[in-house]
Amino acid sequence: MSTRRRRHGSRTRTPESYWPKRPGFTRTYWLLRYALELLLRCLYRVKLEGAENLPRRGAAILAANHLSAFDPPFVAVAIRRRITALANARFFAGSNGWFFRGMGQIPLVPGDDASRDEAFACARELLTHGRLVGIFPEGNRSLDAKLHRGRLGVATLARLSAVPVVPIGILGTFEVLPKGRKTPRLFRRITVRVGEPLQSTHTTAAGDRAFTDAVMDAVAALTGQERSDTYTESRRRPMTDGASA
Repeated sequence: MSTRRRRHGSRTRTPESYWPKRPGFTRTYWLLRYALELLLRCLYRVKLEGAENLPRRGAAILAANHLSAFDPPFVAVAIRRRITALANARFFAGSNGWFFRGMGQIPLVPGDDASRDEAFACARELLTHGRLVGIFPEGNRSLDAKLHRGRLGVATLARLSAVPVVPIGILGTFEVLPKGRKTPRLFRRITVRVGEPLQSTHTTAAGDRAFTDAVMDAVAALTGQERSDTYTESRRRPMTDGASA
């Protein structure tokens, strides 16, 4: 387990990346995934739309809006193929860290370039093996239910990996568990909409902004969310480019 330095001189422990080379990983993932599906389908009405846009095999990046901590579980339940997502490293160190490790997610320290490079290297390796990698281009959860400006990580990963990006629109999770709420609301409808894959054609970092915006436009078309030209960290942050995932 490595230690990374964060802003203001504080330190945080970042777990090593967990992915299919880890012994017993596949069994653990599917055990947790089916247990999660049993629970969530008893408590919520989960619907998948646009399943024909999902590749049945081969690599792809799934790029979704981010309204709630419940977004990753509902996407995992709605989509039958296994998904490995980039997740904030602090979740691995918390009381539910066993779940993120068991699901084999990739830890990422926001704002840490070394952590981002390590996470992207892991994601690219997975894509090389024909896997699905999930990413939330907004970075953090939306506090106001708007669709915020996407960060460049999704375009960078698509460019380096030369795989399609499949836009995903998640509806209903903000009403279930918005950021700041302690307990989820039950028996709501959750819809996961899948859009047509987008293929990156740019070969340099200069094109990352335009492709990221195209991905966010596709997500917006799926969700119907009101748009915001700010990043999710602050509603007052101006429109300046950032390459962080």
